[in-house]
Amino acid sequence: MSRLKVFKNRHFNFFFLATLVGLLGEGMFTLATLVIMTKTTGSVIAIGYMLILQLTPSLFLSPFAGVLIDRINNANIAIWCNLLRFLCIGALPLLTYLGAFSMPLFYLSVFLNYIAWYILAPTTESMLKKILKEDEYVYGVSLTESAWQVGLLSAALFAGLFMKMWGVDVTLIITAATYLLGVALFMPLKGVYADRPQAVSLSLTAYFNDMKEGWEYLVNHKKMFYFSLASAISLPYLMTMNVLISPFNYNLINGNELTLGVIDSAAGIGSLISAAICIILANSKRLPGLLLGSILFTALSTYLFAASPNTLWAFFYYLLLGMFVGNTKVLSKSLVFTYVHPDYVGRTMTAISMLSLLLAIVSCWVVSYIGEIDLKLAYYALAGTLVFPLICTWLGKRRVESDSLVHTQQRKAVSND
Repeated sequence: MSRLKVFKNRHFNFFFLATLVGLLGEGMFTLATLVIMTKTTGSVIAIGYMLILQLTPSLFLSPFAGVLIDRINNANIAIWCNLLRFLCIGALPLLTYLGAFSMPLFYLSVFLNYIAWYILAPTTESMLKKILKEDEYVYGVSLTESAWQVGLLSAALFAGLFMKMWGVDVTLIITAATYLLGVALFMPLKGVYADRPQAVSLSLTAYFNDMKEGWEYLVNHKKMFYFSLASAISLPYLMTMNVLISPFNYNLINGNELTLGVIDSAAGIGSLISAAICIILANSKRLPGLLLGSILFTALSTYLFAASPNTLWAFFYYLLLGMFVGNTKVLSKSLVFTYVHPDYVGRTMTAISMLSLLLAIVSCWVVSYIGEIDLKLAYYALAGTLVFPLICTWLGKRRVESDSLVHTQQRKAVSND
């Protein structure tokens, strides 16, 4: 099929734009909070604790979210999550204007904001399974990833520039406005799920039964299980990079808000290149092998970035890092979509999300403590965590090859008969 034929799908177009706008807001909010924490506390550990605060409640909510995603209108979930994010982010500059801003209220806003985010993320990922046809998965995931990266790239540049010119409060007002636009873009998608029964009245026992069924399905499908584990590394890796990037900018290369935005934008450029590469490779039969290579080069890029002598080299290595981690995200999710049954997509994506959150909490906590002592050593430790997805991808690749051999032998046996 034509690589851009997917844009003839009206529902995908709304989804694509909603994703782009949402990531613009997410990137701006992330950079703004990192600047607030760095300038207020000056501590790597404090930034790590803030990110753990974002992750912890969502870790426990994710299993319930998976059941809801599989049973109720995904567009409604996305709309309500966008509204909650608008309120949480918009409250911060309002509190400052009223003279009532405090760090406890800031933490509460971050806490609630990311409850919405970590329900929204698996919801939008699950929506692709319903919106796209089977032969559109890699294209759709690649283009959605490009929307993520264009959003984050633009957000990094805009947030750095806005904070330099107008300060954090104006940046947060603009950020909040993006989520109102997101609500409008998700509205036309409600009709996609018009035939889905509502599940808000399910008993707690029914929820737990559905959760158990989802986990059993994931564990019993080995290829999908291994690729799901590999897919789970993207979030903890990126969250831990967020712990380190602001101290790296201010302390190792003597940068400012603008250089922070420029360096952070490099990952977006790299991932945008990655999305284009993945679209070209969409029909390749070697996706597991390509995933292995992407993880290896992500580790190498992390090591090189930590050794950057100035902003220019940091930008270049962060671009490479964004490209390879982008490949990892697209290829691993595409492999999961290839094997997951539509009835289990919500629970599968939230199982991945829950594991990602757990790994992110551990990674942020450990690496932030190392970073308080030695920032470069923290980056080297982060690169070492990529051994886990390497092993999982290798196991998944072996399983694909084994199943392919069995199918080949079965076809030969049928042909001989």
